[in-house]
Amino acid sequence: MEVAGKSISIIGAAKSGLSAARSLVRSGAKVFVSDIQPEDKLKASLERDGLLNKVDYEAGGHSEKVLHADFIVLSPGVRTDIPVLVEAAARNIPVYSEIEIAYRLSQGKRLVITGSNGKTTTTSLLALFCQQQFNEVFLGGNIGIPMMEFASQTTGNSLQVLEVSSFQLETISDFKPDIAVITNFFENHLDRYPSYKAYIEAKKRIALNMRSGETIVLNADQQMMREMAGELNCRAAWFGWNVGNLKPAMTIINDEFVYTDADDVKHKLFPAASVRIIGRHNLENVMCAALVAILAGVAEDCLESVVKEFPGVEHRLEWAREISGVTFINDSKGTNCAASITALQACNPP
Repeated sequence: MEVAGKSISIIGAAKSGLSAARSLVRSGAKVFVSDIQPEDKLKASLERDGLLNKVDYEAGGHSEKVLHADFIVLSPGVRTDIPVLVEAAARNIPVYSEIEIAYRLSQGKRLVITGSNGKTTTTSLLALFCQQQFNEVFLGGNIGIPMMEFASQTTGNSLQVLEVSSFQLETISDFKPDIAVITNFFENHLDRYPSYKAYIEAKKRIALNMRSGETIVLNADQQMMREMAGELNCRAAWFGWNVGNLKPAMTIINDEFVYTDADDVKHKLFPAASVRIIGRHNLENVMCAALVAILAGVAEDCLESVVKEFPGVEHRLEWAREISGVTFINDSKGTNCAASITALQACNPP
């Protein structure tokens, strides 16, 4: 994708928007940043990122200036139905997510994880697995490291391990994973979507451009995923407690992780007791990450040492401290009811 000389508007000046602005300016684009925050705060953000004298900008809302662009980059927290984007659609001005632009500017293979719960744990663990096998592993996406931060650094040998949200998937067009994952579906973000079905449809866009050469990893324990697999144009692989005859697949049998390959050969990997992080849901996260790692080419004997050491990620069942016999656990990233219930079930009562 050639952006030099193009006029590009960026809506939203949080982490993803600013990352896109920096990268596009370096590539020679004429960038305009539009944000709803007060001008003093926006100027401070732009100055901090070395952009104040390199981009045009507006604060306090999105005016028609946004529309003077070859295309618009939309930050994930911004709804697609705001008036300026409705007008952009009427004028046939393309609107892309940051991950779409980063996809077009980057190289290598992409392992992409979405879902309602377990995304960050699965993505983080998968990156560690991949680092055992590959030299150029980039971790990013909705995990806090925008793809645009490293897109220009990737090569044909790179492996990108990416967490993406439904918001980011709303405005993709060419974006295509080599291996995609949907961890699970639970009701979430219904302040943004008109229905649970609409939320699921946004998640399913991860497979929009995937074909027979790509693989999507799905949760065998959710019937809707089994039904969804028949609607997709790519191959499916499975993880879960009840994989049955599905293959390739990852499950736990007699307290041991077992991978069944496409030829129906079972490979015993490592005991469930080797997993350091607690909870049945985290065993599912390990199943998922291990399956994707194997499909991506990571040697099976590289996995156990990683799960033995993996402590989990911040704000997710994270031990804080014990005071007067009371254990405090930080699960502040449990942002929906299903996640909080699952976390409580993972904790042993006193």
